[in-house]
Amino acid sequence: MENYSKDCVVGIDIGGTNTKYGIVNRSGKILLSRSIPTKGHLPFSDFLSRSTSEIKQHINNLDSSYECLAVGMGVPDGNFLNGMMHDPPNFSWSNVPIASLFSELFECPVVITNDANAAAMGEARYGVAQKYDHFIEITLGTGLGSGLYVDGSVVLGHSGHAGEMGHIIVEQGGRQCECGLSGCLEMYVSNKGIMETIKECLIRHPESSLNGIIFGDLNGKHIDDAFDNSDKAAVECYQYTGEMLGKGLATAVSILSPEAFIFYGGFSNAGERLLASTKNSMNKHLMDVFKGTVTLKVSNMKEGTGAILGATALAWDVADDRIKLNY
Repeated sequence: MENYSKDCVVGIDIGGTNTKYGIVNRSGKILLSRSIPTKGHLPFSDFLSRSTSEIKQHINNLDSSYECLAVGMGVPDGNFLNGMMHDPPNFSWSNVPIASLFSELFECPVVITNDANAAAMGEARYGVAQKYDHFIEITLGTGLGSGLYVDGSVVLGHSGHAGEMGHIIVEQGGRQCECGLSGCLEMYVSNKGIMETIKECLIRHPESSLNGIIFGDLNGKHIDDAFDNSDKAAVECYQYTGEMLGKGLATAVSILSPEAFIFYGGFSNAGERLLASTKNSMNKHLMDVFKGTVTLKVSNMKEGTGAILGATALAWDVADDRIKLNY
């Protein structure tokens, strides 16, 4: 019988600010995980060189007998069907055949999917969604991602791009989005969207304690603490953000009727500070038949591991020939 104890796969989660990766064995144990700056404003060749060089070095440092069988990647605007990254709005990388480029350097199969889809796969296998067949994973990072999990599997759609909830229009003529549209949900419910909102709130509330923090240093933890102290700017910020998020969720509920929305990463750490107003807004914008049917939960997976584990689950499926790639 063959010894599989030294088999491993790599999971990579490309984020707008940082890229996290992990080397994972067959039991799902993360043998090593690290993070590097994505630097999406630089040419893709810079990211390709830095990331592959570092990951391959870590594999070699673990044990010379480890063999990487496949790589799974959660990629912004990544398309499982053709291995392409299609002009992600928060990057300068345009259209990149990312699966084939990584495959050449790792000398093994590379499978990609949307980064939020990878998080949904991780949630379904390891997180709070293990009991759900119908849920939507919402990733709240630099942008807003969403993975649709219906009838026990991720929905890709005809083009491979199903699930772009971040670009549901929640305000006609609203904030300009980098995707070219205006009023997208992402521009209100993501790190960049919430920072824009808190900036507006601080103008209306100059007495706020948050005005004493240099804006470039201001983060979600500061807003959480201010909210807990009944700071008017922080309370108004989360109420407005929740109102916009609830409108977006209600649209998705009307189409897919999920059992739950699960929030992962970034501003999901705000918990009920944000989700209480979100739930009120969602129910306000729902038909009666859907009210009370949907749960809002925060992921219990450690930030940075969900998409890695989901990507590695996909990589194991490729390594063991459970799925075939068309590229």
